[in-house]
Amino acid sequence: MWQRFSESARRVIFYAQEEGQRLGHAEVSTEHLLLGLYRNHPGIAFKILERLGVTVEQIRTEIDRVVPTEERRPSQDMKLNSAAKRVIDLAFDSSQRCSDSHIGPEHLFLGLVRQEHGVAARILTKLGVSYEAACEAVESLHDEALKEAGASPASATALPPPPTSDPWAHYTESAKVAILASFQEKKRLGDGRVSAEHLLLAIASDHNSLAAQLLERLGASADQIRREIAPGA
Repeated sequence: MWQRFSESARRVIFYAQEEGQRLGHAEVSTEHLLLGLYRNHPGIAFKILERLGVTVEQIRTEIDRVVPTEERRPSQDMKLNSAAKRVIDLAFDSSQRCSDSHIGPEHLFLGLVRQEHGVAARILTKLGVSYEAACEAVESLHDEALKEAGASPASATALPPPPTSDPWAHYTESAKVAILASFQEKKRLGDGRVSAEHLLLAIASDHNSLAAQLLERLGASADQIRREIAPGA
């Protein structure tokens, strides 16, 4: 399922892990995902919350009130707890209901609201956010985005996008950069063909990508990887 997540949605998960670590928690839960959505601005989830009149200050105040901060050594392996996993399942369901080919931050937000037993849903309910209002906000922003792109909502949902023969069409910009950079790494190391280690080096060298940030968090920098692949290079 993770391959269906957009770059923006993956960034939300990354931010949620950081929020869990900041609060000294052992696992990622729904409240961390909610904070992660707000950190991913100016994205669609941030716009949804803004449209619903919810501020990050309100969310942090409520989380600080109901969720205790623990004195715990930060873990490098922050896994989702059962409530957060349920949000992921509901986000997948929301993307299917919207006939979207990906899972984005907006689907994660709808999943948070639908996960009624999670801390995030209780906080959002207290702040006046209902599932119906959330759906209306998502649909409204989708329609506005389509109008800006020159398409009508009706025409956009009537038919799936036409197939394309361009192999690059399925890659994000960061993925394209990594693939092209892997050729440079191959040349720098004097190798004959591009291999997985060249791609890994290229990914680690792009400090703006989510993958590079994850590698850095795991203590693997581009320089360290290069020394492992080619000592003395």
